[in-house]
Amino acid sequence: MSNLVHITEDDMKEMDRISRLNLVNSITGFKPANLIATRSEHGVNNVAIFSSIVHLGSNPPLIGHVTRPVTVPRHTYSNIKANGEYTINHVPEGLEEAAHLTSANYPEDLSEFETCGLTPSFVKGFNAPIVKESPVSLLMEFHEEVPLSNGTVLIIGKVKSVIMKDDFRAENGSIDLLRAGTMAISGLDTYHPVSEGRNFPYATYESIEEKVEQEAKRPDQVVFDEKTKSYNASLLPYATNVGAPVIKPNDLTHWKASGAHKITRHLQAKYEELRTAYEEMTELFRWNELVYKAKFSFEPIAGETYHLYRKEDDSIFLSMIPPTNWSKECLGSFKLNSDQIWEKVLG
Repeated sequence: MSNLVHITEDDMKEMDRISRLNLVNSITGFKPANLIATRSEHGVNNVAIFSSIVHLGSNPPLIGHVTRPVTVPRHTYSNIKANGEYTINHVPEGLEEAAHLTSANYPEDLSEFETCGLTPSFVKGFNAPIVKESPVSLLMEFHEEVPLSNGTVLIIGKVKSVIMKDDFRAENGSIDLLRAGTMAISGLDTYHPVSEGRNFPYATYESIEEKVEQEAKRPDQVVFDEKTKSYNASLLPYATNVGAPVIKPNDLTHWKASGAHKITRHLQAKYEELRTAYEEMTELFRWNELVYKAKFSFEPIAGETYHLYRKEDDSIFLSMIPPTNWSKECLGSFKLNSDQIWEKVLG
């Protein structure tokens, strides 16, 4: 295999914190997107997004999730320990933005439900809320916690009940996640809808051995479709027997090269156009950030020109006095437009 990229442990240590977080959180592949909902001792409903939820056993039904080190307040963790009950709620397509907003650090007395536009709902006899918008919710009872060597904690809970908006069960008893609309997460902040999957029977050594034997008995010239489990030679648009004429593909080398050259030129021009626009936008943002951070004691009027100066102590201030009437260092002159954007007009 060519072009192998080898990222070592030392490479990861040298990365900036955000790059390392994004890399390590994405290398395990897609993860389930779930909202864990709890209720504090003071009656505040809490909800937070988790992607570390994993099945640990079926009898009894145990589900685990990992919480970050509890050296600082973790509202979900403290509520679970205090009340012993919590819920795990699937994130459906369309709710991912609201779910992602719960990852922010909110004050303990503020409910993420209200702030992020989610609706708490209660099941009689259960203390923790479920997310009303979720297609599948699990009522969980705290079972145990397992401290891990890196300071994180594995919380293990027992499934007391499964609540669904519809009967999403497949014939084999599993949840049909496609029908439920359950989302997946990659990395820290990217959400994905699920697509149709492939279902296979329970694998045993005997079944594999039998399949190998069947393949060995089948003649090479027999056309068998594994997907439909049928012989489909009569349905194909080309001959399949050994005496059929050889099919030779057209030489498309020149056509491909010409097309590749044209698209390269087109994309290069597009890139230069976007790069120029980006640079202009970046420059505009930089100047606006500087002007809005400057000191001034008057309310600027749209359409009027103002001047940005730097003092000897490096502080920045905005003035109506033009640089021709002043000897101070002028960084530039700006006009405020109707959208409250400062446009550089001089210097």
